[in-house]
Amino acid sequence: MTFFTGAKLLKYAVCAGFKTKKYFKGLKREIKRQVFKYMSKLFGYYNDNVDHTWYDSSNVLYTECIDTDEERKILKVVFSNGSQYQYKDVPVMDYLVFREDASQGKALNRIIKSGKYPYEKLENANVELLKEELNYRMAGGLFYSNDENGFTLNGSNGTELYHKDTMIDEETLDMIATILKGVGVSIKNKKVEN
Repeated sequence: MTFFTGAKLLKYAVCAGFKTKKYFKGLKREIKRQVFKYMSKLFGYYNDNVDHTWYDSSNVLYTECIDTDEERKILKVVFSNGSQYQYKDVPVMDYLVFREDASQGKALNRIIKSGKYPYEKLENANVELLKEELNYRMAGGLFYSNDENGFTLNGSNGTELYHKDTMIDEETLDMIATILKGVGVSIKNKKVEN
């Protein structure tokens, strides 16, 4: 199949005289299909020995690959409907092939499920919370924690930007948020893990 860029498809449509809404809806769908055919991973970051990845997939929404000292890893998969499973003893190469595949649903069946890795069903994840976190991280928002371990400010990719060994008071926290907002950066409390 010939791969057309969006501009080529649009030019072809205009030159051919197709001006109906139905045609352009189909054209838009085809452009999206061809672009996402090669890019289903939307966003990912690695922090605290966990590889977090969101996908543009009709089946798989999000994964966490928990890095252990062994070669085999623990893979948590969250589906679009919120159900989640944890697969154990997954070789890192199988995870990477799954993560980079154009279709996570097909790759999950072909690589992870067929690998006969032990698994367990976990409590359903909050899909809206995961989507909200994805949108926030893609927009470059910062996360903070302010507890008995002190105050920590992390970038959207999980990188620690600043740490103070003691908690800060609400007034100082509000001042930091105001300053960051003034330069176009949002800040919010770190999400509780699913």
